[in-house]
Amino acid sequence: MYARYQQSRPSSQFLDEIPLRNISTSEAELLSLMSAAFRLWADDTFQSRNEAIEIFGQVAAAARSVSEELMTDALLMMAKAQLRQADFANALNTLSELPAELDDPIKGYKAAWAIGEANLRLNDLPGAIDALQRSVDIILNFPAGLSDKASRDLVDIRILLAESFLASWQIEQAEAQIDLAAETSGDEYRLTGRLHDVMGFLAIRRSDLPGLTLAEQRQHLSEAIDIMLAGRIYSQESADPIPMAAFENNLGFVYDRLGEYRRALIHYRNILDTVDPGEHPLVYRFAYSNLGRLYQVTADYDRSESYYRQSITFSESSSGTISTTRCALGATLRMKGDIDRALAEQNLCLRQAEATDNTRATILARYELAESLLMKGDQEAAWLNVQWAWQQGASDISPALRARVMRLYAWLSQLRGNQEQASFIINEALVQQNEEQARLDMADKIENLAMAMNIGLVQGDMALAEQHGLLAIDLVETQYEQFESERLGPSWGSRTHRIYVQLAEAYIRQHLATGDQQALGKAFAITERSRAASLRQQFSRYQQSDRSAEPVGNVGDNSISQEAAKAQIDAISRIANEFASKNMTASIDSADISLPINYYHHQDVLSLHRLHGVSSIPLPQAMPLAQIQSRLRPEQAALYYLTTDSDNFVFTVTSDALSVAKLPDSLPAGLVDTLRQQLADPNSLPYNSLAQLSRHLLGGINELPGKTDLLIVPHGAFHAVPFAALALPDEPGYTPLISRFSVQTLPSLTAYLMEKSLNSSNAQVDIAVFADPLFDANELTQQLAALESLDVTGLRGWSDSLQRLPNTAFEAAKLTELFGEDRTQLFTGQRASRSNLAREDVRNAKVLHIATHGYFNAANEDNVGLGFSVIDEFGNPDTGFVTLPELFSYRFNNELVVVSGCDTAMGRQLGGEGMMGLARGFMVQGAKHVISTLWPVSDRASADFMAIFYRHLHQTGNVADALKSAQLDMQQNPNYRDPFYWAAYTLTSVSPDPSLTF
Repeated sequence: MYARYQQSRPSSQFLDEIPLRNISTSEAELLSLMSAAFRLWADDTFQSRNEAIEIFGQVAAAARSVSEELMTDALLMMAKAQLRQADFANALNTLSELPAELDDPIKGYKAAWAIGEANLRLNDLPGAIDALQRSVDIILNFPAGLSDKASRDLVDIRILLAESFLASWQIEQAEAQIDLAAETSGDEYRLTGRLHDVMGFLAIRRSDLPGLTLAEQRQHLSEAIDIMLAGRIYSQESADPIPMAAFENNLGFVYDRLGEYRRALIHYRNILDTVDPGEHPLVYRFAYSNLGRLYQVTADYDRSESYYRQSITFSESSSGTISTTRCALGATLRMKGDIDRALAEQNLCLRQAEATDNTRATILARYELAESLLMKGDQEAAWLNVQWAWQQGASDISPALRARVMRLYAWLSQLRGNQEQASFIINEALVQQNEEQARLDMADKIENLAMAMNIGLVQGDMALAEQHGLLAIDLVETQYEQFESERLGPSWGSRTHRIYVQLAEAYIRQHLATGDQQALGKAFAITERSRAASLRQQFSRYQQSDRSAEPVGNVGDNSISQEAAKAQIDAISRIANEFASKNMTASIDSADISLPINYYHHQDVLSLHRLHGVSSIPLPQAMPLAQIQSRLRPEQAALYYLTTDSDNFVFTVTSDALSVAKLPDSLPAGLVDTLRQQLADPNSLPYNSLAQLSRHLLGGINELPGKTDLLIVPHGAFHAVPFAALALPDEPGYTPLISRFSVQTLPSLTAYLMEKSLNSSNAQVDIAVFADPLFDANELTQQLAALESLDVTGLRGWSDSLQRLPNTAFEAAKLTELFGEDRTQLFTGQRASRSNLAREDVRNAKVLHIATHGYFNAANEDNVGLGFSVIDEFGNPDTGFVTLPELFSYRFNNELVVVSGCDTAMGRQLGGEGMMGLARGFMVQGAKHVISTLWPVSDRASADFMAIFYRHLHQTGNVADALKSAQLDMQQNPNYRDPFYWAAYTLTSVSPDPSLTF
């Protein structure tokens, strides 16, 4: 009783009157062991519960020859403990050791109750209903005086029975059990909370009944939300984290169904902040699985994979079914492009589904295998699998799975030449989509329309393709308000980008074939809509916030969550630092090293704190061509690249003209990567590669008379191209592009030209400089070394293994001399710390200059960062690793940020969103211009380059011109002529005003 009611509200309990009797020594010893097990059980930790299970098992085994009653008690408690640990299969095995007939009706109903719960969790619904009904019947037939003792248990059992009926779609029977449970539940918070849980499930089931209108479906789902929000309050009052987490999970599920991914994520993330995964693995099994699915939908595939794998781990520990989770993991791997690992997971899923005779899971496995086999190029094997799934059409599968099977079957029919069947099936899928609006998630609706567009394009029906493509794109853009700009907005843009690209390519080919200028305008409009959408959404958010305040969602705007958010930022920094160190020292292929689950866990909790109270903002429209042209200056020309599966194109946009050209077909595969590798080696000769790439990308550059400023909007692999170093075509020898043009890289023309609230704070200084951080704790001054309280253990990581950058200290000194001590903030050595980077005056300086090591690994693009001091100025140890999530936690009002380090322009390439790295982080958070590097730079050469650049900037006040002049000065210096020394620096801008005044 102590164990069971430890956290319950005060209520009257009953104790059996047990007559005193003589017992044997051996029985007394076993009773003592049972008492010890109960004490462990009352401690209520994962480890103590496991220890209790072990002791209960020992007692049960020993009691067989001593006392059948004691053996039964021990087995019942052992099974109950296993249920609590989510070890359902072993609980069922334990219960099977009970005597066939239990004379004691109390033990009888408890045994049937436990069997029913185990069967329910193992999805044996007939077995669950039978056992739970038997438990109810035993209680109802109790002798007078005993039924009162089991009244509360009866409510619990009826709730489980109702859940079993709902899971098997016996809605009327479920309603009857809910009504009976409600009559006797009383006012105990725990029971009332559980009743609301199953009532919410009932409302969800009602929304799935056939024949309902969309309004009726949504009404039932809204009712489910109201019920569960009320139930969550009761669970909070009962102070039990498990039902609280269950309500969060269920609320997330309903919002997910409604397509409100933002709210769904908030509730799923609440679970991560509510219970300990080590203590409650079953809760996390469902939470991680749901997070894995949502991150798959939104194309955050690394995070999706991590959560799915952890869900499988929890499932294996609970002996639960994991086949469908393996299929889902395989889908994530396929979407990442990792086909071999995807097929391995999907084949495991298929074997497990067939072994358990689970038709739904088998259909899912066959469908997923077909998708992966098609991507691998095995069209015939893909056809056989999807055909099998298609032939099971009468099976009771979810609308989402049915839509996916139909979509793939239609596409494979098209590829096999059966156009009539392909058109019929995809049209039928669209009809069903209209009928099942609330049962089909937004991603599947979009994919159905996209497939209809593709089939229209293949069949040459441009009008039909355009109709479906534009509808799909409209749906894509309605979803941006569900996401934030750090990860999910860009990821969503990456997932859906191909729809824009396919439609834009169709318009371009129509224009090139017929000269149709309207098609050209449509092609550019669709392309511009696809670029940096989450960035323009973030700029729109700043427009709607107080111009003098930190934008909502940043650390510091909510005093309640500030400390909690800071803890998450520090945890992310520590994990990222350790991960980077592991990558540097790994003897295996770094592609096999993945960020651990706790990295994403902390990132999700951080997002939860940052989004507290933040309202969603719709995606603002992209600028129309006429408005873009009206804001371009006469000397500017934009080269707007578009890469497709088959060809590359470039739009040329000026203040009075728009054209598009197909780029030559002669670009060798991997040339961009080859060029970057050559440029990163001062001993290589990159000029042939530069000439090849220049002929491909700059063929029409001579047709821009009078233009001096180039605005480059790259796409795909072209984000890694050092455009400044490309050779001007038809010029003798090697003449770099910057000899004629200043060059700026843009995320999109809308992001560059739109009005935005940037740099709203008054700068107190001209420049804040971070240089020569302390990377080795052993280099502390004598004063700090003497501090007994200093603990430098546990600091080993990437930042701790770096070499000092002494030339950056000279670089900083020159900048102080140039700008003046009164207009310069200098942070070197221990003062070059993460905490000082977060200072408000630093983030409001006109120029923020950071000279340090940058971290980027192409095999693990999720982790980018900067190295800062591992000991701050007060002697406090720190990881010294500034991550992208940390940058997204503060507003940077700097007009220019210069990140002088290794690979600081690199990051994850996400379709139309562009390069998600450090430069993007600073721009999203308010910086106008960012100068960063495309490859590792020389410490000494970088110091000389920056001295030249800032001298020009101080003289001209123009960022683009100063960068161009500095690069030309270096290129003309015999010691630094090689592009290795000067071409790594790239200027990315989100403001058309390049001027700075000092």
